[in-house]
Amino acid sequence: MTGARMKIVPAEFERHALQMLDLLNDAVLHTTWVYDCDPHPEPYMREYFDSHAEGNYPVLAAESDNGAFLGFASCGPYRHHQGYLHAAELSVYVVPSARRTGVGMALMAALEEESRRRGIHTLIGVIDAGNLPSIAFHRKCGYEYAGTIREAGWKFGRWLSILYYQKIL
Repeated sequence: MTGARMKIVPAEFERHALQMLDLLNDAVLHTTWVYDCDPHPEPYMREYFDSHAEGNYPVLAAESDNGAFLGFASCGPYRHHQGYLHAAELSVYVVPSARRTGVGMALMAALEEESRRRGIHTLIGVIDAGNLPSIAFHRKCGYEYAGTIREAGWKFGRWLSILYYQKIL
């Protein structure tokens, strides 16, 4: 996307849900970026959009100047207790052809701005310890290391640890 124009827009179920699902399911099947082990069915996206709208959490999409889907960012509840109302866990996914082109940075900046506007005080990245590109990305975006949970997940026949990265907005 370097030199090309793109825009960040509110994600729309009709326009973006299936592309978001494809991107997410690719990560489910082939990476430890998400600890789900089975792909999500299409109805999952309706629940996803509905729950984010009900909780007043942003879901954003990146599009090229010709409308091609480039990725998405969202945040949702960190925990479901009232005291965590102003903390949110974030997600940023970029299609392979648009990685390392500024799309992720643009999505993160827009997500932070929209989250702040909605009263979110802190964003939390929960990252697989082996996902070095995501760790570097969060650091580049100003997120600070906030802890490790060792062997918190099991996927692909091995124990996985998660790192927490946090940014106070």
